[in-house]
Amino acid sequence: MNSRPRGIAALTSSIVRASSARCGHIVATGCLTARPPSISACNMSSGSESECTHHQDRGASLRGHLQRLRSSPSETLLLDGGTGEELFLRGVPDDRKIWSATAITHVEYHSVVEDVHKSFLQAGSQAVTTNSYGITPGVGFTDGEEVQRLVGKAGEIARRAVDNSGALVLGSLGPQVESYRPDLIMDHDDGVRAYLNAIAGLHPHVDAYLAETMSCVEEACQAVDAVSRLDAPHPMMVSLTLNGSGKVRSGESVVDAIPKLAEYAKERGVECVINVPSVLTVEVALAEV
Repeated sequence: MNSRPRGIAALTSSIVRASSARCGHIVATGCLTARPPSISACNMSSGSESECTHHQDRGASLRGHLQRLRSSPSETLLLDGGTGEELFLRGVPDDRKIWSATAITHVEYHSVVEDVHKSFLQAGSQAVTTNSYGITPGVGFTDGEEVQRLVGKAGEIARRAVDNSGALVLGSLGPQVESYRPDLIMDHDDGVRAYLNAIAGLHPHVDAYLAETMSCVEEACQAVDAVSRLDAPHPMMVSLTLNGSGKVRSGESVVDAIPKLAEYAKERGVECVINVPSVLTVEVALAEV
């Protein structure tokens, strides 16, 4: 391969995690604009027409940050840190089955979730991520309506924490079966349906969706496909998880995976920014170029 993927060359500014001194995410690629109409986002929430218009304007916040990041390699977007570990440190039971979702399923911990979000903002974060990563079929949340309700509560708490600070709310979409296991992902249509349940709950509250720790291109494509079903302008971020050799967990080359995923999003009219998890793994991956 003679040239780097366009996004790696074009977007060299970093998105970093507030909980660590090392760089957590580097923006790797971005793509396109319009999204074809399908499912009306307004119909997915009980909001009024004016509220729906407000929801539709939220995507502009991330677009503004991306424009700033593209303007200079020295620009950064500081994300929050590990919400789950912080919740456990603050007394939420460390349930090894549903993990941090415990703080959403038990109303007495909702205030703790909100406090964790606020603590990251006080530390300088420019975005908080909804505590919805673990609300998935893989840990037992198999009822679509329950997923929508619980994920919606996570989005509501995050939005309340941000209030009028100007910080972004990123709607977390985790692997639907198990993290880091590309061999266990759902069939495409089942995966899309599962992601749509989570997106329905998140939509009224978030500025963008964040598909986290995607272990293969197909897993990420399922999330992208689900977002493409909405008649809504929320953009999307996708975080690929890499192994020690700089490849996607599935063994796919990151320099092949990124343009493949970017093209998939482009074809479906989804605004998509693709991240990789650390400076070290980016450097290892670029060694393939």
